[in-house]
Amino acid sequence: MALKLGGDSSVLDATVFKALIVPRGRGAFLKKRPQVDIARFDVVLLVEFVDLGAVQNFMATDHWAKAVISAEEKAYKTMKIAASNVRRIGSVDHSRDGVFLFNYFYSDSLDLNLKVWNYTAGWFQDQTGPDNSTVLLPDHAPDFSYTIVNHC
Repeated sequence: MALKLGGDSSVLDATVFKALIVPRGRGAFLKKRPQVDIARFDVVLLVEFVDLGAVQNFMATDHWAKAVISAEEKAYKTMKIAASNVRRIGSVDHSRDGVFLFNYFYSDSLDLNLKVWNYTAGWFQDQTGPDNSTVLLPDHAPDFSYTIVNHC
C-alpha cells in the first residue's frame, strides 16, 4: 500500500515500520487509568499528506477501506488516526537506515503533555544530541487513548 501511495500527489511520504521492541505493561500512572489502552502496534504505516484535508479525503476512499480490511484479515489490530505535527526538533528522514521510535504519550491535559515533551526534548537535545523528532497530535480519534505521539 505504501508504494501505491507514492503516486498520489497529496502524499509527501509513506513509510511502513515493523516493531522490533514493544514495551510491556503499565506504569503507575496508567494503572490508575484503565481506560487507556496499551500502545502495542506491530506495524505502523505513517503517511504524510500535504494537509489534513487530504488525509480525511484519503481515509474516505475505497483504497483505504480495502487496506484496513486486508490488515484486519491478517489479524492486525488496526488503529486509524489523522494527526497534525504540533512540535518538532527536526524532520525524521525515513530514507536513511536506522531505528525509528514511536512513543505514545497519555496525559489528562494536552497542555501539560506538550510542556513535558518540550522539557524532555530540550534535555535529550542537550544530553544526547538528536536532530529529529516530531510530535503528532491526533485529530478527533475517539478510539485512540493517547494525547500525543512522538516519532524520531
